[in-house]
Amino acid sequence: MGRPIKARYFLRGGKVPSDSSFVPHGFFGLSGSVTTQGLWYPQGTYITFPQGQIGSESVTATANLTISTSTGAITGITMTNVGSGYNSTVTNYTITQPATVTSTVNGTGPVTATNTFTVGSAVGIQIGMLISGAQAGYNGHVQAVNGNVITSTVNNNGTWTNASNLTFSSTGSGAVLYFSAVTPADTNTIAATAYIPGDTQGRAAAIVKQEGSHRYLVEADVSGTLRQGICKLASTSTLTAGLMTITALDTNGSSYLVTKLTSRKARLVQYINNGGFVYATGAVVKWNTSGAGTNTVQIVTNAN
Repeated sequence: MGRPIKARYFLRGGKVPSDSSFVPHGFFGLSGSVTTQGLWYPQGTYITFPQGQIGSESVTATANLTISTSTGAITGITMTNVGSGYNSTVTNYTITQPATVTSTVNGTGPVTATNTFTVGSAVGIQIGMLISGAQAGYNGHVQAVNGNVITSTVNNNGTWTNASNLTFSSTGSGAVLYFSAVTPADTNTIAATAYIPGDTQGRAAAIVKQEGSHRYLVEADVSGTLRQGICKLASTSTLTAGLMTITALDTNGSSYLVTKLTSRKARLVQYINNGGFVYATGAVVKWNTSGAGTNTVQIVTNAN
C-alpha cells in the first residue's frame, strides 16, 4: 500500500480503541489561565478536573500548577493533557493542598542562618506551608526544606525547644483559575466524510487508523452514538455504504477528492473548480496539511 501515513494525522484523543474524539462530536479539550493568583499555596498543591460534559466518552483533563516559592501565588498553569469531551467552560475544578503535618523541633538555635531550625521529621512538609507552634503569633512560612532543616520567612531561632510540636499547614486562598473548552482534541487530523456500513447516510467522520492506501477504519457520530466501520476512498462525493472521501486543495483553492493516499503522495480526482484546476484527474502529487504549494496539495484537516 506504500508507506503508511503517520498516526498523528488520525484520531488521537480519547480512549483505546477509540470511542471518543473528533470535532463534529463536540470533543474539545481545555485551555487554562490564571485570573487571580492568590497567596500561600504550598508546593505540592494540585488541581483536578471533572469529567467532560458529554459523559463516559470523555477523557479527563490534567494540569500542573506553577507556584511561587516566595509568596505561594499560583502564577501559571500547564495543561499536561487537554482531555476531551468538554463543550463549555469548566468552573467546578478542585484545588487540593497538602495535608497538615505535625513535627517535633530537634534542638534550638540557628543551623546555618537565623531563620533556620531542624525538625524530627520533614515528611510532608512543603515550601509555602504556614508554621504554627508553641510561640504565640505569626511563625512564618516555610521557604526551604533541606533534609530535616527548615528555613522560615521569620526568625524563630531561640524560641523553639525540643519539646515544641510545630504544625505545618496549608493556607492557600484567593486563586481563581479559568478553563475554557477551546482546544479541539484532534486538531490537524485528516477530515473525512464517510458512509459507514449500517448507517443511513454519509457523515463527517474521523479516521481511527489506516487499513491500506485506499481503506480506513473510521467513526462518525450517529444521533449521539459513535459508529465505526471500514470505508474505501471514493472518486465521487455521492457516497454509498462503505465509501468515504478525503479532500485536497491546490494553490487556487480548487478542490480534489483523494483516491489514494500514502505517507508522501496523493492521487487526485478533480472536484470543485475555483479559478482553475492546477492538476488533472489522476495526477499524483505531494501533500501536507499546512498549505498548498508547488506540486503540493493541502489535505483538509479538522483544523480547517
